[in-house]
Amino acid sequence: GIIKGSKLDIPYLYTNPLTVSDNKTKNWYRIWSGSGSNTGHSYCVFTISRSYNSPQNESYTFSVNIGYNGDISVTQLSGAKGSPLITKIRVVYKNSNSVYIDFYANANSTYSNTYYVNGFGYGNFQTPSVAPSVASDYTTYEFATTAGMKTNGNLTVGGSISATGAVSSSN
Repeated sequence: GIIKGSKLDIPYLYTNPLTVSDNKTKNWYRIWSGSGSNTGHSYCVFTISRSYNSPQNESYTFSVNIGYNGDISVTQLSGAKGSPLITKIRVVYKNSNSVYIDFYANANSTYSNTYYVNGFGYGNFQTPSVAPSVASDYTTYEFATTAGMKTNGNLTVGGSISATGAVSSSN
């Protein structure tokens, strides 16, 4: 949908939840796709959460911005985890083509768990589904989830709090 305002229109989405019954399988799940063109219009803010079943619930909020020539910024704005199953997100990118966001479910539970995604931004959110293999001409940027906040760059708030994280890149 679109939130209409007097000066801007904001695309938003609340997806249908994904219930994973086979929690012994570790998979990447695709949640968003956008343009990898050089226009700079690919960005989103989203929350991935997992309901409490077993193990304990978790929730993470991210901001992802994609700029010219693979300039990608990932910031985890907040995170709360009891027992983490959502252990990473990744950005899959090909310059002047497409960009995708996936999360990794490091499933180790004997119970089914339900995952939720909601957010806003330019691009296309989707109900989480198993991500296809990454083509050899795409680059991936992986980002580990954490309790609290972190970024792949330098984040400073009021000059007194800073958090940094690492992003790995591979072809």
